[in-house]
Amino acid sequence: MDALLTALVACLLCEVGARTQINAHALAKGGVSEGLSLGALGLILAISLIIAAIGGLLVRPVMNPEAQTLLLGLALIFAGGGQLLRLKTPSTDAEASLAKILASYLMAHFRDGTPFLAFAIVAKTGQPILTAIGTVAAVFAVAGPAALLPKEWERPALFSRLRRIAAAMLILAGIWNALVALRLI
Repeated sequence: MDALLTALVACLLCEVGARTQINAHALAKGGVSEGLSLGALGLILAISLIIAAIGGLLVRPVMNPEAQTLLLGLALIFAGGGQLLRLKTPSTDAEASLAKILASYLMAHFRDGTPFLAFAIVAKTGQPILTAIGTVAAVFAVAGPAALLPKEWERPALFSRLRRIAAAMLILAGIWNALVALRLI
């Protein structure tokens, strides 16, 4: 349960109002079908989570528990820092090829920091399946509705506030984990 809940909550905070969500809505607004858009997102998620799980399982045996906690803390801090960066709405069109759609999701997904979080959670818990379930649920809970929203919908100012709140929570959790790992608390 630690892996599932940690991945779900951390990735929800990491993804709220972030690039993957904006990209899903921009693709829908550009005329790309919801099925193709969400299918491409699912493929990118599967590939990145398999790589994150393998990497996490490979480094787990050579790290002591403090190093695993420090890695998780750093992943949380980087994810929170990414939430503080300014976002641009991607331009898309109905003629976008599958390769363009996959590339746009790949860049958005990696910039949001979700794969690094999944890698760190797997390295800490050793539970790649539960981490993947939590991560996929969080990403689709945020990006799914964005792909289905009306095309004339624009991101409200609420998202910028939510991003700052999520950033603060992620950074504080990351600092806490780092201080615990360094035995300063």
